[in-house]
Amino acid sequence: ATNADFSFKYDITDPVLDVPFEVTGATSLTDIANNGHFNGDGGTAEDVEVVFNWADSDNTDDNDNNIHDYDEVDFNQDDIAITIDGEDFTAISGYVANGFYSSNSTNDYELSFFVTQSITLDRILLRKPSDGAFPSFQIYLKDADEQEILRSDTQQFLQNTYLYIFPDFRIPGPEEGEERAYYRLGRDYIEGTSALRTSPLNNPGGSGYPYQSNPEGIVEIDGYYYNGNLYTSIYPYFYGFQFTVDHLSGPNDNNDYTFTIPSTEFEEFEETTVVITVAQNGVADLAGNTAPAADETFTFNYDVIAPSIEITTPTIAVDPARTNQSTVQVRFTWDDDMTPDSFTAADFVDNIDPGPPAVTISSFTSSSPRIYNMELTLMDAAEGPIEFTVPQNAAFDDALNAGPDIDNGVDYTFTYDNTNPELDPDEPITVTTKDTDVDIPEDGTYNGDEDVRVKFNWDEGTTFQISDIKLENEDNEEIVLDQKTVDYTDDIQPIWNTSCISCHTSSHSSGLNLMAGNSFGELVDVPSEEVVYNGALRVASGAPGSSVLYDKITNGGTYGGQMPPSDLITSANRTLVQTWITELASDNSLFFSEYAEGSWYNKYLEIYNGTGASVDLSNFS
Repeated sequence: ATNADFSFKYDITDPVLDVPFEVTGATSLTDIANNGHFNGDGGTAEDVEVVFNWADSDNTDDNDNNIHDYDEVDFNQDDIAITIDGEDFTAISGYVANGFYSSNSTNDYELSFFVTQSITLDRILLRKPSDGAFPSFQIYLKDADEQEILRSDTQQFLQNTYLYIFPDFRIPGPEEGEERAYYRLGRDYIEGTSALRTSPLNNPGGSGYPYQSNPEGIVEIDGYYYNGNLYTSIYPYFYGFQFTVDHLSGPNDNNDYTFTIPSTEFEEFEETTVVITVAQNGVADLAGNTAPAADETFTFNYDVIAPSIEITTPTIAVDPARTNQSTVQVRFTWDDDMTPDSFTAADFVDNIDPGPPAVTISSFTSSSPRIYNMELTLMDAAEGPIEFTVPQNAAFDDALNAGPDIDNGVDYTFTYDNTNPELDPDEPITVTTKDTDVDIPEDGTYNGDEDVRVKFNWDEGTTFQISDIKLENEDNEEIVLDQKTVDYTDDIQPIWNTSCISCHTSSHSSGLNLMAGNSFGELVDVPSEEVVYNGALRVASGAPGSSVLYDKITNGGTYGGQMPPSDLITSANRTLVQTWITELASDNSLFFSEYAEGSWYNKYLEIYNGTGASVDLSNFS
C-alpha cells in the first residue's frame, strides 16, 4: 500500500477591502474624492473607473495568479450597488438566439463567438431532440489559444427538450488595441448521471426577456465547430445565449478589481449624485469569510454645468440702482459652491469703469462658498454711471466648471449721484391751460374755464410728489390738493369698459353693474350679494386684500374664480386698481358720476362725499 496525502488550508481571516475606493475619470485620470465633485473630462461626460483594492499579502500562490491564496475573493458585479440620480444603475443586457436541428449526435463540439466588450454569460439554453433521454452535460469556455478558462458544474436535462444552464461566466473583452476577443463555448457529455434527474418539470428561465436583442452587436456568433470543421448545429446545441455587459474586470495581480461606469450613463444629466456601495458581508473569500464589516459607500457629485452669477447692490434700495452714498456694497451670488480663492478682487482689475482713484475696492470678502461681497469707495470724480464686469470664466465651481459661461462676461451698472437736484434756473415752473396749451405768465391773470397744468422742470429725475407743493390763494390761504394718484373716472372706469361691461350691466345675476355712472356706488364699501362670501365688501376702502373685486381680478381664489373668466386684466391695470382701493382710505373729496342715470322721467346723479363734513350743493350746477 502507498501513503495517501491530504491537505487543506485553514483560513479564518476576513478579506480586507481598502477604503475609500479609488475613483477616477477614465480618460482625464482626474481623482474623484469621496463626497467630492467631478465634471468629466473638462465638462464632457467620460467613463468613471472605480478600483476596489482587496488586500494581497503575496505569501502563497498555489494557483499561479500572483494573489495570496488566503486573500482571493469571490467578487463580482452583483456585489456592487450603484445609484445615479437615485436610480439603480442597470448594466446593458443582451440575448442571441442561435441554432437549429441538423443531426442527432452528442459528439463534442464548440460554439465560436466574438465579444466587443467584457460580458457575463448569464444563461445558456441547450436543446436536444424529444427522445425521452435525460443526459447530463458540463459547459466550458476556451480562449483564442484553445486554453480552457472556465467550466460549469454538471447539469442534467430535467425535461425532454431544454436545459437551462446559469454558468455566470465572466468573459473578458478585447485587449487594448484590439476590436474583438475570440472564444469558444463547448459542452461535454457526462455519462452515468441519470440518477441526478429529480424532477420532470421545466427548468426556470423563460425567454430572453428582459434582455435586449444583442444590443450594439456586443456578441457575434461565428458558428459551430466539430473536429476543426464548421457545423450549423449538432444536438444538443446552444439555443440561446444570454449575457450582461460586465463593467467589472479583475482581479489583477494586486487583487484589484475595476468597475467602469460608462459615460453614456451621465450624458442625460447635467448634474447628479452617484452612490457606490459594497454591502456589509456581501463578499466572501475562498474559505467563506466575509467582508466588509459594514456597508462601504462612496459618493460623488457629477456636475458639468457652468456656474452662473447674480449681481445686486443691497445697500441701494431703488431700481434702477442709484445712490448718493460714497460707500456701496456689491453682492455676487453664484448658483453653486465655488472653489476657494477662485473668485477674488483680482478679477476686477481693469474691469471697473471708472477705475482707481475715482472708484476703489476697499474690501472683498466671502460670507459663504456662494456669496461674495465687494465694498466700493467712490470719490466725487466717480459721479455718473459706474459699470463693472465679471469676466467670462472668471471663477470655478467645486466641480471645476468655469463660469460665468457668457461671452464678454456679466455686466452691472449703478449710478453715483451726489449733486442736489435743481429746478431749471431759466424756467423752473411753467403754467399752461390743460386743453389748449396756452401759456399763463408769472404774475399773470387767467379767467378761462379750462383746467390749468403746472409743470415743474427739474434738471434730473426726483421723488417729487404732490405733497411737496404748497398752493395759496391771494389771501395767503392754503389750498388743499387732492393727493390721489389714480382718478376713478379717467383711470379705473376705462378698465371696466374694456374688460367687464360686456357682462356686468344692470341685468347681471351678481347684481353688480359696472357701467359708467353706476360702478363706483355699487363697488365702494358695498357688501357682495353672493351668499357664500358672508358679507365681504366688493371694495373695502384702503384694503385691497379684503376686497372681493381685487381677489377676483388677481385670481386670488378666496372668493371664487377669476374675473374676467377668460383672461386676467393686465398687470398694469391690476396695479392701478390696487392703488385706487388703497387711496380710498384717505379719500376726502367729492365724487360726482359723469352721466345722469335712470329713466327719462327719473334722472339722477351719483354723489360720494368723502370730505367728512356737510356739503352745500347750491353752488354746483
